[in-house]
Amino acid sequence: MQYASGGTMLLFDRDNELDILAELLSESLGGSGRIAVICGATGLGKTALIKAFVEDAASRSGAVVLSAAASRAERTLPLGVVSQLLHGADGIPPGTAERIARQLDHEVRSAGAPDAAPGLADHVTAPLLHGLCNDLLGLAQEAPLIVVVDDAQHTDALSLRCLAQLMRRSSAARILALFTQSTELDQSHAVLQAEILHRPGCRYLRLAPLSRAGVHEMLSRTLGLPRDHGLAEAYHQLSGGNPLLLQALVDDHRLGARPGAAGPVTGQVYEQAVLACLYRCGADVLRVAQALAVLGEDATPALLELCAKPGSGSADQAIRILGTTGLLAGEGFRDPAIREAVLTGMPRHERSQLQSRVAEALYGAGAPAGVVAGHLVDCEAPQGPWVVGVLREAAEAALAEGDPTFAIRCLRLAHAECSDEQERVELMSMMTSAQWQLNPLSIGSHLPQLTDAIREGHLVGPRAITPVNYLLWHGRLDEATEALTHLRENASATEADADIESALDVQLTRLSLPFTYPELARRLEGTRRAGPSPLPEGKADPLHPAAAALDAILNHRPHDDTPAAKAQRVLEGVPLDNVSLAPLLSALVTLLHLDRLDDAAAWCDSFIKEAGVRATPTWHALFCALRGQISLHQGDLRAAAGHASTALTIIPPKGWGVVIGVPLSCLVMTATGMGRHEEAAEHLKVPVPEALFHTTLGLLYLRARGRHHLALGRRQAARADFQACGRLMSRWELDRPVLIPWRTELAHCHLEQNEVAEARRLALEQLGLLGDAPSRIRGITLRTLAAASPPRERLGLLREAAEALQHAGDQWELAQVLAEQSRTLAALSEHAQARVVARRAHRLAQACGAEPLLRALNGQAAEGPQPAAAEELAELSDAERRVASLAAQGHTNRQIATKLFITVSTVEQHLTHVYRKLNVKRRTDLPLSLHAE
Repeated sequence: MQYASGGTMLLFDRDNELDILAELLSESLGGSGRIAVICGATGLGKTALIKAFVEDAASRSGAVVLSAAASRAERTLPLGVVSQLLHGADGIPPGTAERIARQLDHEVRSAGAPDAAPGLADHVTAPLLHGLCNDLLGLAQEAPLIVVVDDAQHTDALSLRCLAQLMRRSSAARILALFTQSTELDQSHAVLQAEILHRPGCRYLRLAPLSRAGVHEMLSRTLGLPRDHGLAEAYHQLSGGNPLLLQALVDDHRLGARPGAAGPVTGQVYEQAVLACLYRCGADVLRVAQALAVLGEDATPALLELCAKPGSGSADQAIRILGTTGLLAGEGFRDPAIREAVLTGMPRHERSQLQSRVAEALYGAGAPAGVVAGHLVDCEAPQGPWVVGVLREAAEAALAEGDPTFAIRCLRLAHAECSDEQERVELMSMMTSAQWQLNPLSIGSHLPQLTDAIREGHLVGPRAITPVNYLLWHGRLDEATEALTHLRENASATEADADIESALDVQLTRLSLPFTYPELARRLEGTRRAGPSPLPEGKADPLHPAAAALDAILNHRPHDDTPAAKAQRVLEGVPLDNVSLAPLLSALVTLLHLDRLDDAAAWCDSFIKEAGVRATPTWHALFCALRGQISLHQGDLRAAAGHASTALTIIPPKGWGVVIGVPLSCLVMTATGMGRHEEAAEHLKVPVPEALFHTTLGLLYLRARGRHHLALGRRQAARADFQACGRLMSRWELDRPVLIPWRTELAHCHLEQNEVAEARRLALEQLGLLGDAPSRIRGITLRTLAAASPPRERLGLLREAAEALQHAGDQWELAQVLAEQSRTLAALSEHAQARVVARRAHRLAQACGAEPLLRALNGQAAEGPQPAAAEELAELSDAERRVASLAAQGHTNRQIATKLFITVSTVEQHLTHVYRKLNVKRRTDLPLSLHAE
């Protein structure tokens, strides 16, 4: 069957109901009055079924159709349904229709204004109702009569009395009465149930949702999908078999589907269909649905009852009704699109009021602060003395979990609702911290107010460290100094604050300041109270090992635990959050300076991934910048440039403050190393704050700029930058080659001017500041010393330098050493060995992206005889060959162990056997044929 309603719709799964109605019609035509009640949830097609049947039945039987649609809004309108039945009905004789209309109008007017409707029953006489029934029975004698009342549960009281009297007298009349009603009826419908729906001869038809077969059939007819198409199952799942929702999905598909769409399209039509279902279900059901949408997974019957406050029904009853409509599946909405439609359909002020009730109910039920705050932040004006505390607790948790966006929403509302001045300042400090994680530029307007709060004593203790760190970030060193001085003075005011002062000493003067702001750290030493600064052992901060490890490297202080172990302990045991960020960065820098580059890279990669997932751009950018420095130490110029560029893409240069020295120096160094001098010059045009050169990060920038000047032949400019590094490090009493090897950088300037003696002096001086253990800086220093030494002495220094750099894992510096070694061998007439070493240097330079070095090596790396014959290599076992091949390619023992899943000790044993069998002394002498493997 088909019927038109704004387009063609089709009925499916209704053959049984249509057969029953046809049978009842046949019986009524034979003079036996019949009643049919079509019951079902909203949207299941009750009206569509009646309309389709009546249109067909009227044309076949010649019956007169009297129809009315009751509504909740007209339940108080006297005889409203009866008026609909009798006004404008086709087939009623004109004289009869006019007489009935006059009677109805007279009786309604005689009752007075519509406001007097509740007393109308006393004025309407029984003869009127009796006369109306006689008229209808008389019509049934002339032609069969089909009486249709849609949504009968909303019929007004007088119309119910009239219809009840008609049904009692129609058992022998040619009348078929058809009523539709909702599944759930309350006590106000007792007359309808007792007088009409439960009379003898009444058939009760309950409509169910469309079956899967019905959905498949509808989609086949409307969208042309094959009956076995897999998409039909998705339509059935999303609609729950509700024809109204299903038709909406079909319409949305037609309006907005793209070719090859993977599933049903939920658009505006579907949203309107969802809202139509809810409004038809009544105010109580609508309020419960709205409460369910707001509560989400936290919904319980008790909370729904408390938040929705349904009138005549209950939350459980409303949930059952929603389930029968297909909007729910289990205890929640069938699809997120339904929940979104419910929320979108709520006026803003109503939603705000509901959010407030939900938040209060959840707070009373002991829900987590984050859950309660999630509703509070959507309220226009939350009420209650508990609000600020909940919002603050939720913000602290969000900051710890790396969700600064939600933390800012909580803190902004808490700040607006808070009346305590000191707490308001603390909330602003927390909000500044959250905003910094998203965009360091956004916090500038808060810093003056927070600085004033520190000066006035409203912001004290560890909470005050946050704005001080941001003052330092932006290079506002004088303000930071003043703030720190006030913090120390406030902490020293009473003996009870001794632990606070010690905590400040540890977190500031032992962690951040000496490494990054040495001038400021030394200036503050005079303000510290006498006595040891570290916390007592029982109160030791778990983050303190990061400071101790870095301090040990910079000051060569002996410890009972190695700096690497301390750094690893922090990295393994401390989760990433706003408090641990600085210690974690310090631990990574410790591993960087200890040449634990593989470990540092692995940890940094994991933090980059975590920061990206947690959507904390500043963290992400910081770890990318540090990862660039790690790649630079590994000699991977391309990777280093990529990480540094990513960092500056996440946060533009203006947002970095003095920390711009980290990514920018990396970009200048890598561009220079790759021969991209114009690119390096562009990077050097980026404005940097003057305060950068009052930090150790400025040393990175000066070194990189000096390298660029030297590569372009600007020896005096390069010398000035390297000497500036030396002066600053000496002034700060921080002259450690591990930080910046400025002496070897300056030595290369002297070598360019053929000042060999001065270059040698600087190299020897730097070598004296280093330990005997192989390290990256030692390798760099030995290479410089070799350049200032005679050829015979030079070769041994270069071999030692190559061993140190191979151990550290710096491929770029190793390639440069091998290139120097090749030239030295050639000068000593050892041309075959020179070519072998040059080819190895060439491959390393190629892997690093060092184009200038590649060009210099092109002539040196010509093919020549191999230093090891095939029969010599045949003596190696498979395991030895694998280890030797990786060693020849420049991998460290740790890298080889990781790649082959063996221990470092096993690698060392294999290499010892390889050296003996091939008659070589070191890995740099391994034959090129192994490298090729």
